[in-house]
Amino acid sequence: MTWKDYFLEIAKIPRPSGKEEKIRGYLIRFAEEKKFAHSVDGAGNLSIDVPAAAGFETHAGVLIQGHMDMVCVKTETSPVDFERDPIPVIDDGKRLSADGTSLGADNGIALAMALALCDDPQAVHPPLRLLFTVCEEEGLCGAAALSAETLAFDRLINLDSEEDGVIIVGCAGGATFCGRRKIRREKGESAGFFRIELSGLPGGHSGSDIGKNRPNAVVALAAALAEVNRTSPVRIASFEGGDKHNVIPSRSSAVVNTALTAAELQMRLSGFLPKEAEFRLSPVSETECFPADESGTLLRLLTSLPNGVGTMSRRFADTVETSANVAVVRCKEGGEVQVTVSVRSLTAGGLNAVKEKTAAVFAACGFQAEKTDEYPMWEPASRSPLSELAQTAFRKVTGRPPQIAVIHAGLECGIFASLKPRLDMISFGPQTENVHSVSEFLDVASADRTYEVLKMLLSLC
Repeated sequence: MTWKDYFLEIAKIPRPSGKEEKIRGYLIRFAEEKKFAHSVDGAGNLSIDVPAAAGFETHAGVLIQGHMDMVCVKTETSPVDFERDPIPVIDDGKRLSADGTSLGADNGIALAMALALCDDPQAVHPPLRLLFTVCEEEGLCGAAALSAETLAFDRLINLDSEEDGVIIVGCAGGATFCGRRKIRREKGESAGFFRIELSGLPGGHSGSDIGKNRPNAVVALAAALAEVNRTSPVRIASFEGGDKHNVIPSRSSAVVNTALTAAELQMRLSGFLPKEAEFRLSPVSETECFPADESGTLLRLLTSLPNGVGTMSRRFADTVETSANVAVVRCKEGGEVQVTVSVRSLTAGGLNAVKEKTAAVFAACGFQAEKTDEYPMWEPASRSPLSELAQTAFRKVTGRPPQIAVIHAGLECGIFASLKPRLDMISFGPQTENVHSVSEFLDVASADRTYEVLKMLLSLC
C-alpha cells in the first residue's frame, strides 16, 4: 500500500484528541501483522520497532515520529460525529480535502508515510522506531508523558510540518491561559434582545497561520460591539466563540440587549466588522444580561488581550517570533465567563513578555487566570548532521536545496529536546494548507515528493 492508500484508511478511523484508542488499535494490528515488536506506555503513546533493511543492520537507528490525534472542526451543517464517523475525504487527483470538516492531514500524513515505508520494497533504512503520540493537539500531552528511554535512538525525524521544501530545525514554545470571572446578571433595560452570529472567516492554525493576519472572529465581534457601545449602550447577555486553543476562531456569536432597532444595529455593526465576514442578526426572547459596566469590561477584555502577531524574528526572515490567539470564549450557567488565550514565542524572553501581558490584562479586568499546558521551545542546534543528510536527500530528489527554517507553531520536538538534549532532530512534511479548519487540504504531488525525500534520507542514514 502507498502513503495515500494508508492515509485514506486512516481517515476512516475516528481520532479526536484524547480518544485515540481506535487509531491506536489499527496501528497495533498493523504491527502484529508485520510481526514488529511494539509497546504502549501509560499515556497511550505507541512505539513500533521496524528491523533494518538488509545491509543496514549495523547502522545507527532513527526515530520516525508523528501524532495520532487530529483537530476536529466542522461547519454548522456538517452531520459528522468525530467520535464515530469517518472523515468525508474528497480526492480530486491533485489534492485531498474534506467535505465540511477538517481533513486530519495534521498529522495523519505522518502515520501514513511511516506505514508505507514498511510496505515499500524499494525502501532501505537502518533500524526504525515508529513513535506515535497521543493528544498532541491538546497541549502535547502524550509527548510530555514520554520517558527518555522511549527515545531509543539519537536521531529523530518528525513528520508534522506543513510546508513543502522546508526543513524545520526549531519551533516555538508556548502556554495556554484560561481566565474566569463570575458576572451577575440583571433584567434588561430595554425590550430589544438580538442574537448576532458572525461567520465566514478563514480560521486556521494559531501558530503557522497567525502571520497571515487573518481576522479572529471573537475579537472582531467584540471590537465591533465595543464601537457601537461608544454611542449606543450595548449590554451582553452571552458571548460564544472558538473551539480549540490552537485554532483561530472562524465564527462567534453574542446575544445583546440594546435600545437600537434591528436595522440600526445591523447598519452600525456592518461598518466595523471585517469585509469578508458574514453576519446574521435575529431577535431573541432573552430577558437578562450583564450590567452595562460589566458588559463594557468583557468587551474591553476581549479587545485588549494580546492577539495576532506580537513581534517578528530578527534571526529568521519573515518569521513570527511572538504571538497570541484569543481562542475561546464561553458564558456558562450561573454567570461565569471563561476566556482561553494561547501564547507562543521562539525565545524565552519573548514568551515571558507575552505571558506577563496576557496575565496583566486578565487581572485588570477582574479575571482569575490560570496558566496551563506550557511547553518548551526547540532551539536550533549549531550543527545537525541529520539536517545535512536531509539537505542532500532534498537535492537528489527535487534538484534544488531546501529552505532551513524554524516554525512558529509548537512541535513535540521541543519536549523531546528537553528529555534528550543531544537528540539530533529535523521536521519536514508535504504542503498542507489551512490546517485546523474546514478548508484544510493536502497537495498530493507534494506528498509524493516528501515521501521520496524521506526514503532517500533513510537510505543515506
